[in-house]
Amino acid sequence: ADFTDSTDQAAFAILRPLLLQPPPDPWYMIQRESGRFDFYHPGMKEERRQHPLFSFFGEVLAFLREHSKTNFPITEVLQARIFREASPQLLRERLGIWEGPKAEEELGGEGVYFEMIVEGLDPTVPGGTRRMDDPRLEA
Repeated sequence: ADFTDSTDQAAFAILRPLLLQPPPDPWYMIQRESGRFDFYHPGMKEERRQHPLFSFFGEVLAFLREHSKTNFPITEVLQARIFREASPQLLRERLGIWEGPKAEEELGGEGVYFEMIVEGLDPTVPGGTRRMDDPRLEA
């Protein structure tokens, strides 16, 4: 972002309330001794430095920049984009397709797990092909 640019300043004003929200469930923040915050996903047992919604924030910023150059009201275009992004088909493409719950007895333990059968396209989705929580709840 270029905070000397009026478009980016306006976009940041729109994004600021989103950026101040806690991460989406099941993610939570861990503060390190250095003061830095990282993000933890208990179902995948994954830690990362980048916010789980980083790519989403980037897409919103790109959308706002693109539409700042038009004279059309943004409301209808934004609503159409939100409905497209929230469609079951696009969510499957982004997050992958998961099966489960499966009994973990097959692995010699207790409990259940979910297994990825088709990898998603979104690089910010937690990695791995097996997880203990239901990935459909993140959608």
